[in-house]
Amino acid sequence: MSTKSIRTIVSSTIVAGALAISVAAPAFACHPVGVIQKQVKDVTTGSALVEANSDSTALSVNEGDTLEYVITIGNNGVAGDNGLGDMVKTVMTDTLPTGVQLTSNPSETTITNDVGTVTVGQKVTLSYEVKVTSNQDGAFLTNKACFTGNNKNNNDPQSGCDVAIVKVSVPPTPTPTPTPTPTPPAQSLPTTGISSLAPVFGAILLGASVYLVGIRRKLLSRA
Repeated sequence: MSTKSIRTIVSSTIVAGALAISVAAPAFACHPVGVIQKQVKDVTTGSALVEANSDSTALSVNEGDTLEYVITIGNNGVAGDNGLGDMVKTVMTDTLPTGVQLTSNPSETTITNDVGTVTVGQKVTLSYEVKVTSNQDGAFLTNKACFTGNNKNNNDPQSGCDVAIVKVSVPPTPTPTPTPTPTPPAQSLPTTGISSLAPVFGAILLGASVYLVGIRRKLLSRA
């Protein structure tokens, strides 16, 4: 084998190795790793902020309560030159489930936030409040938030989702206490029968007594 041929082989090997390293660096050494976490708390009852990722860990809430959803998007990637570890074009999307209503805009059911660039080690927190409108006792309401992003070379797409679940309690409707019907005052009934004639007989007897007394006086005066 000639010297020229050896040099060509060595040269080709070095170039191939260099290309392999340059391609592998962005994909494995310097790249973003997007993560998302969704939590919820009951503002009305003052509950703690919890993850509530399953029905068994769902946050108990009441119909009419105000809830706060907190979404954190982070980048656990490896930093590199020229910001190759940054996650760019990051967008968060959250579609509200039936049973809750955005307090700031009740007609809005899908929330979209352009987060932009999330650098390595950075965390971006988003939050908003909703009102529980579900009147179904025991209903589980699952709220999912998702994100998408990429690296600066647009060849390392990132995405992920997380949920927060609440369980609705609807207090029983209290039975109204009936208003007592007032008892009407007793009315005196007209007197009937012999007892009703007693005043008449008394007046007659009194008149007769007076008459007899008068006659007696006359007779005594004549005597």
